[in-house]
Amino acid sequence: MIAHNGRPLVSSREAAKILGVAPGTFRNMKSDGKLDRLTAVPLGGARYYYECEVLTLAEERAG
Repeated sequence: MIAHNGRPLVSSREAAKILGVAPGTFRNMKSDGKLDRLTAVPLGGARYYYECEVLTLAEERAG
C-alpha cells in the first residue's frame, strides 16, 4: 500500500472504482471541477488520492 504522510493513497483507477464510475468518467469529473475536494498527490508521474477523502465522497454520493 502506498502512503503519504501516514495516510493511505489510492490510484486514479482505484478511486474511480470506489466511486463506481469508469476511469474516463473520473478523469472528466476531475477536469470539470466536480472532484475539487480530492487532494491529488503526484508520485512518480502518476496521481494518487487520499483514500479517506475518496471514501467520504463515495458515501456522500451514495446517500
